[in-house]
Amino acid sequence: NNNYQRSDIKSASFIGNNYQRSDVESASFINNNYQRSDVESASFINNNYQRSDVESASFINNNYQRSDVESASFINNNYHVRYRVSKFHQ
Repeated sequence: NNNYQRSDIKSASFIGNNYQRSDVESASFINNNYQRSDVESASFINNNYQRSDVESASFINNNYQRSDVESASFINNNYHVRYRVSKFHQ
């Protein structure tokens, strides 16, 4: 069985000259034990830009797991990279 499931969710809203967007994408392969989830969100709040990316992928049977977390924010024309973490488990 090549059971494949995927769901895409995208939403955008303009609130008081503030721009908010969030994208959620997930895909999973059941029987070959492949799972991946991507979450991306971006928001413009009072001319401040914030973005956070979260991506995780796991391969169960071959014991591969990886998680990446990256966050960046533009606050009052200042750029900050908060953290970026990569983990490999075998």
